[in-house]
Amino acid sequence: MPLEAVFDRQESGDCTSRVVFADLGVNAGLPAFARTTVRLDPTRAGSIGFAYGMNMVHGTLIVDPSGEQATPTPTPGRQAERSDGPAVPPAAAEVEAAQAAERRAEIADLTRRVAAGVVLTSPVLFPGGVGNTFGSKANFTSLINDVERKIFDQLPDDMWFYPGHDNDSTLGRERPAIPEWRARGW
Repeated sequence: MPLEAVFDRQESGDCTSRVVFADLGVNAGLPAFARTTVRLDPTRAGSIGFAYGMNMVHGTLIVDPSGEQATPTPTPGRQAERSDGPAVPPAAAEVEAAQAAERRAEIADLTRRVAAGVVLTSPVLFPGGVGNTFGSKANFTSLINDVERKIFDQLPDDMWFYPGHDNDSTLGRERPAIPEWRARGW
């Protein structure tokens, strides 16, 4: 049951630059401010999920075995193609809610990526202590306070750090030694 779906993209953000119907093996580019016809050939009736580019905006294609035209269901904040006329713009509150949800999803995704990442710490943090403060107690106190507050208090134990030379380590491996670093003053 081949069909054509028309996507009317009225913006230029990367989040909607492609549409992917994973179950159908379709991955199509959607030029900004243009209508794009995507040819689909679903092998079964029912609901088929699709997502746009960065997987932040989703929709569902309903394939009806009765022979009626199958159309993608509107996604909040997107324009829906109507059979009786041109696209109808969504209400401002609906657009705002969809944009807020997209921002939350992007922030959550970035947070997850950072939590699974690494930290480059040279010349501030090394396995066994903080960077050289040239014998200054005031410099050492400032540096150890900043490292503890901005790195150890913010990131998980399994976070790797790379000082740029010598050995790398994890925050969890070094965290128990902070009182010792403070006591020795370097």
